Amino acid sequence: RAMQFERLVRDPAFVSRLITTTVGALGLDRPVGVRRVECGNTPDGTAAELARAHLKAVHEGVATMLTGLAVPFPGLESERAATSVKPDFAVVAQRPAAPGSGQSAGSWLVMGDAKDYERVRARIDDARMLKGFLQVALGAQAAQGWSRLPTGMRVHDSGALAVPRTAFLSPEAVVERLDDHRREVAARVDERTALLAARSTGDASPDWGSLVAHLEAHFDPQSCPSCSLFHYCRNQIRTSGHPEDLLVEIGVRPGERRSLLGLFGASVSLDHAPVATLAQVRATLAGI
Repeated sequence: RAMQFERLVRDPAFVSRLITTTVGALGLDRPVGVRRVECGNTPDGTAAELARAHLKAVHEGVATMLTGLAVPFPGLESERAATSVKPDFAVVAQRPAAPGSGQSAGSWLVMGDAKDYERVRARIDDARMLKGFLQVALGAQAAQGWSRLPTGMRVHDSGALAVPRTAFLSPEAVVERLDDHRREVAARVDERTALLAARSTGDASPDWGSLVAHLEAHFDPQSCPSCSLFHYCRNQIRTSGHPEDLLVEIGVRPGERRSLLGLFGASVSLDHAPVATLAQVRATLAGI
């Protein structure tokens, strides 16, 4: 489904709508025409198509959607082996010269990303939208520091996130400012760069255990599956020899766990344990 949604973002039936919605939300002039180009998922292809899109925007007023982009990760442009940042799309539109500035017209580069949230736009919660815009911000941060960005092209302070407009996956562009997102991304990039530098110079790695010692371990089989560490944490619980961890794994509420420890040989009465939960744990222990 996610791959189909990404294909719809590139489909001619939706490209014009996504471009005009993005340009309109930013208060820019309506483009004379729209086009879509493929960058080939390489930095060389991306640089070449950005240059062409810039000229199209400045001299013809044509807005371009670029897909298949590849931009060097911030601070690692010289590292040929480093994995590139690959936004799902970007829009290049005309940037008119400010009156009386004496500067010539240029172009805006608006970074974007496509996210199929499996729900229509009205029901997508803010936390998931935030995660999508952080990816957009990473693309903007990477493009901002790229030396091959065409002269006269600026990375816009806002970004676009393509999300399903209806249950039939019709893409819609949601535009938001990226100031806070880019600051957070920049901080994360600095942390990663410092860690890589420490490794390359042979410095001792930080004591990760002490950094997270103050955090209380928590696992919920209902809410944790969306976390990237879900399978790791579940395996830690499944391989644990502590009886109470089984109760954590099957989703018994914290307030009920102590009353069920009698099933594991503890001297705890089962009189106050909920009947349904007691039956669930017994069935789990019996393998039924």
